[in-house]
Amino acid sequence: MGRKRTPRAGALLQTSCLPLLLLLPLFIAVTPEGATVEVRVQVLDINDHAPAFPRPHGALRVPENTPSGSRFPLEPAFDADGGALGTQGYLDPERYFAIDAATGVIRLNRGLDYELRKVHELVVQARDRALHPEVSTAFVTIQVRDYNDNQPTMTIIFLSEDGSPRVSEGAQPGQFVARISVSDPDYGEYANVNVSLEGGEGKFALTTKDSIIYLICVDQMLDREERDAYSLRVTATDAGTPPLRAESAFVLRVTDVNDNPPLFDTQEYEQSVPEVVYPGSFVLQVTARDKDQGPNGEVRYSLLHTQETHSHWFAIDAATGIITTASALDYEVDPQPQLTVLATDRGTPPLSSTALVRVALQDVNDNEPLFESSFYNVSLKEDTLPGTCFLQVSECARPWPALGQGRTSSHFCWVRGLAGLWREP
Repeated sequence: MGRKRTPRAGALLQTSCLPLLLLLPLFIAVTPEGATVEVRVQVLDINDHAPAFPRPHGALRVPENTPSGSRFPLEPAFDADGGALGTQGYLDPERYFAIDAATGVIRLNRGLDYELRKVHELVVQARDRALHPEVSTAFVTIQVRDYNDNQPTMTIIFLSEDGSPRVSEGAQPGQFVARISVSDPDYGEYANVNVSLEGGEGKFALTTKDSIIYLICVDQMLDREERDAYSLRVTATDAGTPPLRAESAFVLRVTDVNDNPPLFDTQEYEQSVPEVVYPGSFVLQVTARDKDQGPNGEVRYSLLHTQETHSHWFAIDAATGIITTASALDYEVDPQPQLTVLATDRGTPPLSSTALVRVALQDVNDNEPLFESSFYNVSLKEDTLPGTCFLQVSECARPWPALGQGRTSSHFCWVRGLAGLWREP
């Protein structure tokens, strides 16, 4: 750097670049004898430098649970120009972040969500304040770090015909009851979900092949008559710290199958009835109970009719089991008719059982004596002595005992005559 004196003009000429100094002192000789004079030259800055970042690319890792307002320092841009020309400005197009233009500090402007967006590309600009500003750009990649902020999701589909939580009591071990699908919006180890099953008294088990789809299956034979409902709880737990979980509790109903026949209170009934009663008279009521449910447990009654047992003398109400007389009874024909009652449920296929009813008829005097013959003809000698037996009459043989536990006493008399005879053998 140097200055030459121009004898005629007396001007100073710049022969090399000047540093940016506010004041440059110069010493100039003005006489042959070497006298000098000091000249101070003020150097004025011009905007000849653009702002520059230390690195064109920067990176930050920010946890997704970082609260809004958190601050992250950014290496500031440098401008070789001085004064107001060195002021920096920054630009964040997406406004997730706010940047202090003076300090270069990045501030989180709103909450982050790793599941919504994993990476944010932040464009940072530095510009000076000249009339025609110089601009430089840097890129900051902000990687959002996952946090276990999402609990597992669980969907249960029951495999019954109507999609309700129920299982047939006839289901065999290994038969599937419900399908469970699980997922976790988090990533990495946070997305690993374990599913467990509680309750059910050991009657049910949980199985899976891929830890995504789980199946509830029957593990032991069921009996609705023993227990008709089980409380189950399914829990899905992720591998986060602390772990998050989702739970679903439900009652699994055991539906009936027709595996029990109706059973009578007793296998034999006995009843005593007068032989002379009106049709429709009450005899007795039988009762059968079925442990099954619904139509499988509804009992209907009927009589098994046979000619030998004279069951046609009686009728039974199909719903109540009340037995009544259907026609006239006859002790002399059958003193103890027997009925076979059939109880049948309404299952498919139906099940049934039988009971025996013995009806003892009480005899009444409803039959007049009968002679073996309706006409007798006897010839007597006129000198027959009084007291001579000339004829013996008797009742006809009957296939039933007479009234009075087998007594065969009868009364004989003349229909027309002067004398009468009483005989009691």
